[in-house]
Amino acid sequence: MKEALIDAAKNGTKSAQQGNILAARILAETVRSTLGPKGMDKVLVDEQNNITITNDGATILREISSEHPVAHMITEIAQSQEAAVGDGTTSAVLLAGELLKSAENLLEKRIHPTVIIKGYKLASEHALSVLQSESKQVDTTDKELLFNVAQTAMTGKGAESHKESLANHCVDIALNLGDKLNSESVTFIARPFSDVLKTEIVKGIVLEKPRVQTNMPLTVENAKIALFSCPIELRQTDIEAKLHIQNPAQLQAFLDEEERGLRKLVSHCQEQGVTALFTTKGIDDLAQQYLAQAGIYAVRRVSLSQMNRLTQATGCKVLNAVSDLTPEHLGSAGSVKEVMFGEDRFTFLTNTPSAHCATFFVHGPTIHICDEIIRALEDALGDLRSVIQSKSIVGGAGAIEVRLAQKVTEFAKTFSGKEQLAVSAFAQSMEVIPQTIAENAGLDPIDVVSQLHSANSSVENHMGLDIVNATAFDAIANGIVEPIEIKRHAIIAASEVAMMILRIDDILFTGPVATSMPDKIQQQMQQPPGV
Repeated sequence: MKEALIDAAKNGTKSAQQGNILAARILAETVRSTLGPKGMDKVLVDEQNNITITNDGATILREISSEHPVAHMITEIAQSQEAAVGDGTTSAVLLAGELLKSAENLLEKRIHPTVIIKGYKLASEHALSVLQSESKQVDTTDKELLFNVAQTAMTGKGAESHKESLANHCVDIALNLGDKLNSESVTFIARPFSDVLKTEIVKGIVLEKPRVQTNMPLTVENAKIALFSCPIELRQTDIEAKLHIQNPAQLQAFLDEEERGLRKLVSHCQEQGVTALFTTKGIDDLAQQYLAQAGIYAVRRVSLSQMNRLTQATGCKVLNAVSDLTPEHLGSAGSVKEVMFGEDRFTFLTNTPSAHCATFFVHGPTIHICDEIIRALEDALGDLRSVIQSKSIVGGAGAIEVRLAQKVTEFAKTFSGKEQLAVSAFAQSMEVIPQTIAENAGLDPIDVVSQLHSANSSVENHMGLDIVNATAFDAIANGIVEPIEIKRHAIIAASEVAMMILRIDDILFTGPVATSMPDKIQQQMQQPPGV
């Protein structure tokens, strides 16, 4: 009986590990075909039949529905990679899947998970040190370098056919914002049914909101700006009351008093020097008229996120009441104006005191293409941000992965026993990136990886895959470069999640037995004792 229980426990553990690894590998295989310059796209269809066409790994995994807990862990890799460095999500997920695939082979050889985990930890630490030594320090004001980084990030994306002009826009923003470049400093507005080449940048804030009334000034130069989180109308009392109006004179007196109240609010803004105001709430119709007469440009129902950007850019303080306004609360902008694009009207704020903001007007034939271009631009800007912060690059096109595989393989020879197998498995897993790039380009992955290993025999080489000529070439010399942070974070995230999954020997559902617990466990619980 004791031996039977031990065998059952082992089988249960093995089954759980196999299921976990399978779930991770399925997700990795889902995004595998999207990697590289010749990667394919996926069509995502949600419950409302909305369509998204993309090859962005983070977007694909975010939209895929999966109840498996390990699938959630793999999805978190993509989310973490996206949040930290803005790109490299597919590579990180692929590497995690390959590490687990290699671990499965070792498990079948009866190598204990703790041995594999120890080997993976040693290998990942060595890989990170090699990555640092193989990186190249760069000048982040070098326009050509930044252009190559942006182009590499957009290669294989929906924006590739126009990547040169779009990369120039990204470099322009990167040089303008410098270390202030982040996901909040740049926003995107899609303009479908137009030519991609018409995509342009506004160095400032663009609100998808017009003036509340056309009688207001079309443009305000050297604007003094007020921001409110309250409606521009008379304050409503919390006390219910009834007015008994017995004749028209009393009605007119009531309306006159309301008019005086609104005029007082607008006069107060005018006296404090306001020439443009923005509020998250509404603006009374009569107040709109008075604002127009006072020459004040006004916009209502501004989103909270845009209000935060206005606060940072203009130096304003958001007020809860118009009566609290003083000149010290005002911000400024060189220009506030309304701009027409087709039938749509936008508000532009440019030359603000804090110039750390920009807006992309992304043009494209369809909304789906615009969305994919935006995702490509986000990746490019994420890469540029990483380069500016780390000031280091590595060779792309699979060059650095092959180099890491070589160095970790040499490192494995310093061990004896089963740990050596785990370190070697980690090294072999690094080759999944050049293999996948080759597969998606219609090349033989085995031949390609062998060729790259041979080409990277020199210490100074950064030889990656030239998919056009199916040969090895110096990736850095040919402008195929990536930020070191993207590779570093991918290795850390993939190895940590792989080790975490390998530590799991069972999955226990803690919800109601009837709905959450697997059938196998339910059957075991229903059996009489001793069976």
